[in-house]
Amino acid sequence: MAASNPFTDDPERAEIWELGYVAGFQDPDGSDFLPLSPELLEVYTQGIDAGRDDNISSSATLVPRSELEGESSDEWVEHLVIEGVAETLAHIFNRAALGLVGVVITALSIQGDTPLHPLEDDFSELYTGPDDDPNVTFIAMCPRTDHPMAAADTTVDGYWTGSPMTDFGEALQQTLAHSHREAVVARCSLTDNTCGLVWAAK
Repeated sequence: MAASNPFTDDPERAEIWELGYVAGFQDPDGSDFLPLSPELLEVYTQGIDAGRDDNISSSATLVPRSELEGESSDEWVEHLVIEGVAETLAHIFNRAALGLVGVVITALSIQGDTPLHPLEDDFSELYTGPDDDPNVTFIAMCPRTDHPMAAADTTVDGYWTGSPMTDFGEALQQTLAHSHREAVVARCSLTDNTCGLVWAAK
């Protein structure tokens, strides 16, 4: 990814920019925006523009949410690639201890002393249905913090998490069903102790 967060010295703006980046990256045709102050909305819009640009320039053909919605996971088998994405993101999920990894550890009930490293920069694998490795889990997540705190699938920090799945397609369906376009899919492997965000590509 070519974009870098221009607000790394301002945690609030850095998080808002990355929320916009995620929305623009995986949903470049979307038009809904976070309810923000005019100043922060401008930051969010800058993130959207950067995400759209990176989607267009990506070496993989990433599939927009709008093209995936309404399809079944059966249609994706042998037709989609699970692609590691968004290594530029360091500030979403920043309210949770350990960030993204901390949210995944809690959602999957992984022992806290388990070392999890980022996915390889060039991670890519053909989607063939449920993963053969039982230690690989996919989970839908949303880095926004305006979810109902009383809901069972809302973390103490306000993030949303879906149900852990061994099937990328099922986790992707949960992401698409979530009402926020910033929702993502995380892949966690306890075989090679890696964790990172992934999306569908062709």
